[in-house]
Order: sequence, then C-alpha cells, then structure tokens
Amino acid sequence: TFSISEVRKIMDKPSNIRNMSVIAHVDHGKSTLTDSLISLAGLISKAKSGEQRFMDTRADEQERAITIKSTSVSLLYDLGPKSDPEATDSFLVNLIDSPGHVDFSSEVTTALRTTDGALVVVDCVEGVCTQTETVLRMAIIERVRPILFLNKLDRVLSELRFNPEQCYNAFRKVIEKVNAIISTFCGQDTIDAMGSLEVSPENGTVGFGSGLHAWAFTLESFYKRVYSKDPKKVAAATKRLWGEYFWNESKKCFSRKKEDGPRAFNHFIMGPIIDFFQKWEVEKPTKEQSKEREELLKKYKIVKERGFDDIKKNKDKIKKLFYSWLPAGESLVQMIVWNLPSPLEAQKYRISRVYGNQIPLQELEDEEKEKQLSLMKTDEFKSISTGDPKGPLMVYISKMIPSNEPGRFYAFGRVFSGTITTGDEVYILADGVDKAIKTKVQKVCLMMGGKTESLLSVPAGNMVGLTGVDKYILKSATICSNPETIPMTAMKFTVSAVVNTAVTVKEGNHLPKLLEGLQKLSKSDPLLKITSDHKSGEHVLGCAGELHLEICLKDLREEYCKGIQIITSDPIVTYCEGISQESSGPEKICSKSSNKHNRLYMRAYPLSEELTQEIADGKFHMNMDPKEKARYLTTHHNFPKGLGRKVWSLGHPEFANCNMLIDNTKSIQNLNEVKDSIITAFTEFTSGGPLAGETVKGVCIELVDANLHVDSTHRGSNQMVPCAKRAMFGAFLASNPILIEPVYSVEIQVPDEQQNSALRLLNKEKAIHNGTIVQENSPIVKILAELPVAKSFGFTRKLRSETAGKAFPTLVPDCWQKVDGKVITDLETPAKSVVLSIRERKGMKKEIPTVSEFH
Repeated sequence: TFSISEVRKIMDKPSNIRNMSVIAHVDHGKSTLTDSLISLAGLISKAKSGEQRFMDTRADEQERAITIKSTSVSLLYDLGPKSDPEATDSFLVNLIDSPGHVDFSSEVTTALRTTDGALVVVDCVEGVCTQTETVLRMAIIERVRPILFLNKLDRVLSELRFNPEQCYNAFRKVIEKVNAIISTFCGQDTIDAMGSLEVSPENGTVGFGSGLHAWAFTLESFYKRVYSKDPKKVAAATKRLWGEYFWNESKKCFSRKKEDGPRAFNHFIMGPIIDFFQKWEVEKPTKEQSKEREELLKKYKIVKERGFDDIKKNKDKIKKLFYSWLPAGESLVQMIVWNLPSPLEAQKYRISRVYGNQIPLQELEDEEKEKQLSLMKTDEFKSISTGDPKGPLMVYISKMIPSNEPGRFYAFGRVFSGTITTGDEVYILADGVDKAIKTKVQKVCLMMGGKTESLLSVPAGNMVGLTGVDKYILKSATICSNPETIPMTAMKFTVSAVVNTAVTVKEGNHLPKLLEGLQKLSKSDPLLKITSDHKSGEHVLGCAGELHLEICLKDLREEYCKGIQIITSDPIVTYCEGISQESSGPEKICSKSSNKHNRLYMRAYPLSEELTQEIADGKFHMNMDPKEKARYLTTHHNFPKGLGRKVWSLGHPEFANCNMLIDNTKSIQNLNEVKDSIITAFTEFTSGGPLAGETVKGVCIELVDANLHVDSTHRGSNQMVPCAKRAMFGAFLASNPILIEPVYSVEIQVPDEQQNSALRLLNKEKAIHNGTIVQENSPIVKILAELPVAKSFGFTRKLRSETAGKAFPTLVPDCWQKVDGKVITDLETPAKSVVLSIRERKGMKKEIPTVSEFH
C-alpha cells in the first residue's frame, strides 16, 4: 500500500501522472476489471479482486451489480518506463470507473472531460455493442486516447470452447470493429493533433484476459513471462505475434507463408493457454495427466498458493493458477502507463476541446477568429496548454458528488493550470451564469472511491475534490483566480431528457422541504432537468430513461427528502408539436391588438428535417453575420435570396432552439420598435404550442405584413406580445398541425433459441423490426428495432419475462417521428387522443383550439 504523502509527491511530477477513465457497454466488466488495478495498488486483498467491485460505492450499485455514478480513485504504482522496464519509478494513476448503461451516459461525459486516456473494455463473446460505439465516439470528441481490453476470455475457454484459430478470428473482428469506429469519428484535425488513435496488439494497446478471474496479458507481457526476459528478443517477437505471421518449427523462425506452420499467435499464446486450461479442467486426472499438470506448472514457473490442494472446485483451482501465472494488475498498469499520455502531453492538444472555440482556426468567421486569437494570447490559455502549476488557477468542475454531511457536496474536477490550496479565495464561473462569484475553498481533497483524503494543495494535471464551493455551483463550473477570466467550454451530453415524471407532496406543509430536496438531487446528477409548472404546482423531473428515472426517485425519497411522502405521476413522454404543410385556408393570419390599433399578418411553413437538426446542433445560429445567414440558407436549403438576413429568432434558447422567425415585410414604419415584442412572443410560442403546451419543433413563422399605430404609447409590449402570439397560434393551426414523438433505437442481444419470443413481443408493442444480425461462432443474435418512447415503459421487464431473463435490451434515444393521424379532426386518431390526454393532465380546456379563435 501507499501513503497519501507519497501520492502528493508524485502530483508535482506531471510526467508521471496518468488520468484515465474505464468505459464500455453495460455488463462488459468494467468495475470487475478495475478491481485488479486496485488490488495491485494494495487497497483490497488479492482474494477479493473481481468480486468486491470496490468502485461501486453505493448500496444499490452492489445490489443491482451495475454502476450508476462514475467514481474516482488515485492509485500509486512502481514500474519502469517503456524504454527501460527494469528501472523503477513511481507513477500515479487517477482512475475513473464509469457506468455502461445508456441512461447514465452523462456520467461518462463528465468522466471523459477530466481524463486524458480511456480503457475501452469489450466482452469478446458479445463483441462491440451500441454503447461501446457511443462511449468511443464521446472519447474521440473529447480527444481522449483509447486503449482496448478484450474481457471475459474465461467464457471463450469454458463455454464456447473455441480452438486457437477461432479465438484469433473472434479477437481480430472486435479489434477491426473498434478501429473502424475510431477512424469514422476521427477528423483530420484530431489526427494532426494526436497522431493515429487506432489500437493494435503488436503496439501494446490491446490487452486480453478475464476481469472476474483477475488474469490478463498483452503480447509483450505474455512473451516476457513465458519465453524470454531479454528486452531485444521480446521487442522483436512482439511485432510478429499478431497478424499474418506463422511459426516454422523446423527452421525455428517466423514466416509469412501459411503452409510453413501454425499462426504465431496461436502457437505462442492462445495454444498454451487453451492447453493449460484443458489439462487442469479434468475432474479426476490419471497419474499420467497429473504428471503433465505438474510439468506445466514448472515450465511456466507457477507456484501453488498455501491451501491450494484443499480447494474443492476445479473452477476455483484454475482461477488461482491463472491468477498466479498471468496477474491482471501488472499487464494492465504497464498498458496504461506506457500507452496513455501524461497531462503534459495531453493538454497541448486537448486545449482546443476544453477552452475556447472547438472549431479549427481556419474554418472560423472573422469575428470568431479574432476572439479565439485574443483568447490564445491570454496567460490562462498558455498555462493550460503547458500544464503550468505556477500559472493562473483554472479548475474545471465536471460534477458534484454527495458528501457524508447531509445536503453538502464535493465539487469534483480537474486542475488544468495553477495550484489550488486550502483556504484560497477563488472566483466561480458556473456554466450558464455570466457573473463571477467570490468564495473561499474550505478543503482540498483526494477522492478515493467512497472515501476522501485531505490535502493542502493540488497542482495542475490532477483530479481534485473541493468543499465549501457547492453553494454556488449547480452542475458544472470553472474555478479561477481572476474574475475577468473567460470560462472553460461547457460539456455537451449525447443523451437528452425524454422521460418525465411529475412529483408533488402529500401534505402541503412539506413543499419547502421537497423544493430543497429537488435542488440537491439536481446537483448530484449531471443530466437531470427539473422544471416547475407554476399553474399546477407540479415539479417535473426530466430523465434519460426508465432506469435513470427510477434511480433519481429512489435518491429523492431515501436521501434528500427523508420522511416525506412523495406522490409521483406515471412516466410522461416529452412530445413536440409541428406542422406538415404551409398555411392554407386562410393563407395568412391577421391578428389585432386588444386596443384595435395594430394588426400583424403571419404565415407558417415547416422547416426541413436537415435544417431543424442543423439549428439544434448549432451549425446555424444567431451569432452568424446576416450576410452569412442568407448565404447559408440559400446555398444549403434553397431559401429565396437575401431572406436569411432577416432571421429574427430561432425559438426558446433552452427548450425549443430548432425553429425560425423571419421578417418578410417591405419598408414598414416603426417595425423595429416592436421587433423585441414579436421575438418575445415567438419565444413563448415555441416553448408551449397551441395543441397541448408542448415545445414546438421545425416550424418557420414568417411576418408578411403589419399595420402599426403612429403613436408609440399605443404599441407597447403589453399590446404587441399577445397580438403576435395569437397570430403565430393561428398560423400554426392553419398548417395542418401534427404531434411528434421521440423514438428509441433498440438493440436486443438474445440467445438464438429465444429469438422468436423477442420478435413476438416487438410485434405486440408495435415496434419496427429493422433486421437481425447473426454472428458466426456466436450463440447470441442481435435484433435491431425502433420503439416509440411511449411504448417503452415496462418493455425491459416484459422482454425478460418473455425470454426467461435471457435477453438484454439497450434503448438509445434516436430520432423523432410523427404520431399517426391528424390532430384536428372529428375522427378518433392516436395523435388526437394523446393531445387530449396531455391537455387533461395539464388542466387545460378540453377542446383543441381551432384557427377561427385566432384569425
């Protein structure tokens, strides 16, 4: 084991620090594998490695055997650098174990922001899954260097019983798939900055093993352990142990010809492993077999532990032998320390992701370019790119972690520049808040799984936990020493809140306690959105999926609102309102202000899906130059020339930033004075449409004409905002309004024999079946489908009961689609009944409004 003072010493040597996260699909064995690293550092005993799951600190994580919150730990190892493995030096590995379930992707984003390398774990039986792809994409966007670990090799040996060549092909497929994903998401600018990110066994960036049984190897570590310790021989052999190299037994050399002998990987690595496993798997060995076994132990220098012969089960014996032959911790640590970058190297190229504009300089417009150039001259920018501990303080807080004191939080993040000390006076720039707040750091600490250790100070390049600043931070923030500093770039999450639930209290006098609890809950979860409906007094929690919602409600009841009875509604899906054609019958809507002195004429038409997506992604935004807006809309989306100059707004900036308000009038007097009122009306209109008060998506409202009173007192905002809003509602309702619902893309992994039961359920739930992927040599089939979020509640439960618990679904929010049927009609349609049920829930008038009410 190591002491905290030793850790603090290494913190001042940034070249010996590695910040990394462990990322993977759910149930591929991240937390189990992490145990090997923790036991090597001496925090848990060897015997418990793989079973304890040290990083799952919450009781419900241990119970469900699933990671929910990302957890950080700092570990100290003694090993030599790659150039001279015999020398010893101390290395500090700051490791974050992240969840694999899609509902908690936001936790992965916060983990990647604070780290420079990622260990991607893939189950070699199931292969690369949806979430593997998602987390890899996030890592590359954040410029985090990946290394790959193929887990669950014990299943290949005991369940699938592959021969060496089948093993090689299975591994090769996974590695090729991972590299295909990496090259898909790597832009040229990333490759220029970081070099190639592809992983390969011969370079030492791919490891193999079993996390549960705590054994692992890389080509190099295996060769060194079994064949030769001579560094030159090891280096020469490692390059030829993977790929199209074969072993010529008679000449004792490697060959490129298949007919010369077995594949080098099979002969040197997989063959001996399978042979060893099969000899030790025999329950009652003959004398001959026992002798062979003992010879193998001598050959591989494996020492039996005390009490080995008393172990009853063969399975446990094999586990012990493999563990003493190929201990996982050592190979993993070498892989991490030798292949992942130190903060000094990483911050040079990561700065473009964490500070300033993410777009390369040459692609920026003039105004943005000047901004970025002036930012690059600041001390903060220079200090972050060199990781200078004496530079100005810059800490990015990526998440809030609940502390042992009820209601208080540790602010967890990374020091990018400068040194943070206990008692420092600092300024907090919370994400989304412009004003800097001055406060004092009470305590600086080191996060060690579920515990914390106090330190005096932490220099650049390290992870840190701070107390005393949690009052001013909601979810993430920049902490700096100068109030004029430009804050660091906020994180972008890949999932959005599509499942909502309203919460209220049973007894009215408990309401203040609920509000306080909700605020704390919101702090503890990076993605959770809490909105309050003042009319109905409900508070709505927005979550990424059913499991996320369940965990949030559990935390609220057990942690933040103990002893209060909370009533929750059924899960509510976030719908959107849209239109399917241009305004017709009437073509333009006229609306008078309440004093009858002003008139506005408007029409509506739908935007294309591509343009809606580009606005939502920020490719088209209000900060663009008017000429550039016009050029963009004309060249990419065939808008009339010059119309794009007069785009006034893109909708509510937070909830509905995917619409457009255009002024298409010619020379109208005093129009500029009411422009703000019309934009305000548009913001209100997009955040709650006329059908059911849901957000509006993909709608363009055009102002075509206006008659305004000469006297400014008669056209104030109290007259113009309601007038403009009525015109927008009318134009919307005249354009055949539709209801849009979110859709999950579903991937179900299911054994072949249960495939039909899964397809039957999909059919029953009205899902669209997109195809089935059958992998050769694998008993598992992947079914791909699309399922509306509204139909997804309880889907996982139904699927498990239909397939005797053997199917594993992954639901990822994918796209939006129109709900069947018209909304405004005398017939009963699915769309109309959904709108009526939302209106009833929100306490609105029962009848859906018509155009005549607004025109």
